Amino acid sequence: GMVHAIKDGEAFGAYQQVALPTIEKFGGKPHFQQEHLSCERRLGPEGIIVVEFESSEQFRKWYNSAEYQAVIGQRIDCTNSNTVFMDVEQPTTD
Repeated sequence: GMVHAIKDGEAFGAYQQVALPTIEKFGGKPHFQQEHLSCERRLGPEGIIVVEFESSEQFRKWYNSAEYQAVIGQRIDCTNSNTVFMDVEQPTTD
């Protein structure tokens, strides 16, 4: 996801603590979080969080789960952010 602005850092930290177990329950694997990015010719988002799921179906199960829907409001309240979904195919080796 992309975090454009953190309105309440303490609340965002609390959200991360409750969101991570929901990600892990559905097989999600966080890979990195980068803060204070710069993009060519303009300031980029505050941070990018990348989570890998086994499939797009598994991502949707997590995102729409009762567990995540119970905490998503915390993210919305304390940040200006959005979820970015990418369905990426792994390259094949011959």
